[in-house]
Amino acid sequence: MPGCFAPCRAPSDEEVQIAQIYLHHRPITDATELRDVAAAIARMSGSDAQVRALDTLAHYRFSDRESLEELTRLFPLAKSVNVQRAIAGILIRSDYQAIARPKLVQTLREHRLKSSDGEDSIDILIRQLGRHDPPSAERKG
Repeated sequence: MPGCFAPCRAPSDEEVQIAQIYLHHRPITDATELRDVAAAIARMSGSDAQVRALDTLAHYRFSDRESLEELTRLFPLAKSVNVQRAIAGILIRSDYQAIARPKLVQTLREHRLKSSDGEDSIDILIRQLGRHDPPSAERKG
């Protein structure tokens, strides 16, 4: 069923809903398949279907650098704050050791789309990444 995210065409919102139900009952356990699904979703055009597909991936705790980098590359390309929030929702639950934190925080701050909704998952992610930064080298002085 994860093949519904195949790159040949953008899945409809209905197809993504079906995939959500399928993945709820049969989660992806293979890291390579999960990486392929994440890459296919990243290639989808920004839409409600892409947000829904990204939200489905938020239930997985990503730890492989390749998938996380793909999602990080998608963030500045997103044309919708909802897509950016969905990406942040995945990254919040991922393995912070696998994320290039300073670079990601800079990307989040520079390419974030403006929203009048107040604080959201992007703000939370920026704070969380700051808390998980390795201690800085001692300053000489």
